[in-house]
Amino acid sequence: MQLFNNNQLKDKKMSEIHILGPDFSTFLRSVRLYCEELGLSYTYGPDLNGKTIPLKSDELAHFNPFKKVPVLFYDEHPIFETTTICRFLDNISPTKKLLPKDPLAISLIDQWSGALSLYIDNILIRQYFLEFAFPKGPNNTIRISIVEKLIPDVISALNLLERQLNNNTFFCGNSYSMADAILTPMLDYVSQTPYAEQLFINAKNLLSYLTRMKERPSGKTVFSK
Repeated sequence: MQLFNNNQLKDKKMSEIHILGPDFSTFLRSVRLYCEELGLSYTYGPDLNGKTIPLKSDELAHFNPFKKVPVLFYDEHPIFETTTICRFLDNISPTKKLLPKDPLAISLIDQWSGALSLYIDNILIRQYFLEFAFPKGPNNTIRISIVEKLIPDVISALNLLERQLNNNTFFCGNSYSMADAILTPMLDYVSQTPYAEQLFINAKNLLSYLTRMKERPSGKTVFSK
């Protein structure tokens, strides 16, 4: 029986890796980026066995009790939480590895991947960007007053990221890591909002970083329209 059924195939042949969730999800895009960087074949989309699994549904709870995406399926075994998924992908990759061997280097990636997933995602995506993507005002209008109140916090978060990035090519060290895969989709969305010029006024290196990440082969695949 074919477990996965969606039209968004990485290869013509069905792979043993499937990423469950909608393509607009930042974290699904993070997992896709990680697969691309590792050279792993995968499929992705909201369907399982020909049936769409709605977001926040009881059906989704069968695979993630918190009803969140993405969920990675490997030989039909579900795995949730983006950082756990990325670590798993690194472990099963037959050749290339993105996780370093040095414990301190690993801790740097882990701490920032966790902080990005929890704190930065909350302000940049959950609070700020989703107000544009899924407006909650009257007649589905954007609540400008809410957005404007959030701007100082968004700027503060971006400035913090700018300081961490400094003049480095990658966010944590000298090579691509899980932190880059997690951060890039967030920055991509924020950079497309009407207030982007104001938000990135003191974070020019961060914008250059975003451009570099999107110009990588992985970025071109994941962010192509």
